[in-house]
This record gives sequence, C-alpha cells and structure tokens, in this order.
Amino acid sequence: MKIRTGFVSNSSSSSFICDVTGEIESGMDMSYTDAEMSCCERGHTFSNYLAVCSIKNLSDETKIRLVAENNIDFEDSQEKSYELRKEEKKEKELLFINENGAAELVRRFDDDEDYNEEIQNGYNIPSEMCPICMFKELSLDDVKAFLYRKLNMTKKEVVEDIKSQFDNYDEFKAYLTEKE
Repeated sequence: MKIRTGFVSNSSSSSFICDVTGEIESGMDMSYTDAEMSCCERGHTFSNYLAVCSIKNLSDETKIRLVAENNIDFEDSQEKSYELRKEEKKEKELLFINENGAAELVRRFDDDEDYNEEIQNGYNIPSEMCPICMFKELSLDDVKAFLYRKLNMTKKEVVEDIKSQFDNYDEFKAYLTEKE
C-alpha cells in the first residue's frame, strides 16, 4: 500500500496563492471567486480586497479594449511569430473600434452583464484593477528579486550569509521576529 505524505493533489482540488501577501486558499473544485481572489491579464493573482478599483470604475479605454477583444474573430496561427500575431490582433481590434465607435463600445460594456461576469469570476481581470500592475503593491517574488539585486548577492550567497550569522533555524526565526 502506498502512503502519501505532505500536500496531495488531485484533479478536483485547487489552490490559489496571493502574489502580494502569500495568503493561500485551497479547496475542492474551488474557483477564484470561491477563494475571493482574482488573476489579472498579466497573470498576477491577488486577494480581492487588494483590488485598486471596481468594475464600475474602469476607464472607458479599458472597457473599449475589453469589448473589442471579445468581439473580433481572430485565427491564432502558430505558423506566425508571436509579434506578428499580436500586431494582427491589434489591427483587428482597432478596425472593430473604428467601425463601432468608442461611445457605443462603452455603452455595450456597461449594459452587457457578460463582460462584468467574466471579471467578477476573477479571471483575466484588467490590469488597472491589479494592485501589482498599478504599482500599489509588489509581489513577494519581485521584492525578493529587488533585494538580491540591491544586495548584489545570489540566493546561495544570502543563504551562506544567514548560516554564518546564526547557529540554528530557531535563532534565525527569533531574529526575524524581534523588534528593534
């Protein structure tokens, strides 16, 4: 008989980790909505209470872009380079915007619950709602990368430095939690 230890996952369990706080939410058949988290269009996952603005406060420019993105027919051929595909998609979006008019697209976004529903489900949130994209918060990974660069050290060098200063893990943790 095989015994598993640690975290065991199967296809119906999900977990979400806030890139800002490190907070973890997990459960069976869980979605971003269930976890009270969202994932922006750049891939940052964040707790909903950290969102910079609400759906109602999105800029008209973002509303227009979202409607255009959801209404163009675009064949994403793998035979073309990423940059060429991106350029063709942008051209189709601009054509769609010019044909329909910006004010009409804003009205469509405001009146059509489908656009709001996708955002409310926590997937592909516009970057202007994301605390990381809007530089209101930083991800833990970005903070770590910044500190390595500022210290001009690699992770290995930092670990060696820590080990040279402390005799054991408890001593190290006590140092981290003590107040100056």
